[in-house]
Amino acid sequence: MKTLLKNVSVLSYNNKFEILKNANFLRYNNKFEILQNSNTCNVDNVLQNDYVIMPKLFNFNDYLNNATFNLNNFSVESLNKQLTMFKNNNIIPFMFIDNIIETEPYLDQIVMFSKKNNIKIAVCAGKTLNEMGECDKLFGLSPINLLEEYGVLDLEPIIVGATNLDKEDFEKLNYYNASICLTLTEDLLNGNGIPPIVTIIKNNINVFFSSEHNDIFKEMFLCYSLPKGMLNNSEVVGLTDVLKMALINGYVALNKQNLFNNLDSFMVCRADNKNLFESLVLFGNPDKIVKICY
Repeated sequence: MKTLLKNVSVLSYNNKFEILKNANFLRYNNKFEILQNSNTCNVDNVLQNDYVIMPKLFNFNDYLNNATFNLNNFSVESLNKQLTMFKNNNIIPFMFIDNIIETEPYLDQIVMFSKKNNIKIAVCAGKTLNEMGECDKLFGLSPINLLEEYGVLDLEPIIVGATNLDKEDFEKLNYYNASICLTLTEDLLNGNGIPPIVTIIKNNINVFFSSEHNDIFKEMFLCYSLPKGMLNNSEVVGLTDVLKMALINGYVALNKQNLFNNLDSFMVCRADNKNLFESLVLFGNPDKIVKICY
């Protein structure tokens, strides 16, 4: 079936967000092409008005589920076997450390293996006050300083959570060109706290989202609204700041910028074109997605 998306908007990014209005797209056999003239083809279905073509929202949780090493019963031999399996299945894996304290005895080997095989490391750090206290009690270091001690920060890792880190931690993460993955809904529900989003932004750290409930719209709303209420300042986080976190920065962290604006991986959603950015951040929800294409 051929479907014409007529007079829709296209959200793209090239150093800044741009909105192309009145565009025409043809969908056929799960492929899309841009049409110069919407009357040049016979179609079975036409969609028009209030539709937006945009890249698929980036959810780091998708990668956590599909491409991480199993660190249970740790051994370098096990890592090598898993790496061979990933390669045989054309999967680019990364290392995910969900408990820095339990994994500490193996950090040296994990860093050496990851560096040798050019594998990205993601690690939960600073998510809970209990973790912060245990790390200080056992090692006399904050989680970020512990990661620095073992050379993890040298590999420009992804820090998942970062909810209870302080200003010095964020300055250090900026220095090492690390990224931060926010888990706002999870942190609120588990009583972990609210990360200092404005401090993170001011330190020019690459930030993106993860959602266990596959609702990046909710993460955008929380990231945009929580700092305003906490700091009594409606200007501290901008709409385009949050959209960049949801659409761009995850690809940057994984060195996959070429996937953004890929016509084979985007979604069609309903949105108010009068203020597209506001509609997506404040009023977006999964029900407005018409189709996600891969």
